[in-house]
Amino acid sequence: MKRRRNRFARLGVLPIVLLLALCLTGVGYSAWTDTVYIEGTITTGTWYEGCSHGYWKNHEDAWEATGYNTTDTFNDIFGCTAFPCDLTLMNALWQGGGGINVLGREAVAALLNAAHPGVDYPLTPGEVIQKVQLAIEYHDYESTKDELEEYNAYAIGGCPL
Repeated sequence: MKRRRNRFARLGVLPIVLLLALCLTGVGYSAWTDTVYIEGTITTGTWYEGCSHGYWKNHEDAWEATGYNTTDTFNDIFGCTAFPCDLTLMNALWQGGGGINVLGREAVAALLNAAHPGVDYPLTPGEVIQKVQLAIEYHDYESTKDELEEYNAYAIGGCPL
């Protein structure tokens, strides 16, 4: 009987010795830790804010900080003759339809966003005006409209006003 107990005692110690040896050499260590190290690059978007043309046409009080008035004409501000002479910035926001009309809406919203000190917009007023002038000159309304709409309505930081 003694012999059997010794044999079982040795067999019981062997797994414990093997387990300790594995632990001391680091095998299986990752299963016992809650720390995970990951290598790589995390890409984040550029943070910017913007308000949609719908915001600007319904919040005339926010225009004051921009330096622009609802009665300023589109052609005078943007330095072009794309619209009738008497089309105001506010009227441009209320125009329906696509093509140059939607460019006009997004252009005014972009201009007001860029000029407002409370909006962290990715473009300056001068850059907005230049983009719109080029779009009108080359009849490339859609791509410029898409870019300005992305900045205005789909801003990462939303409308802060």
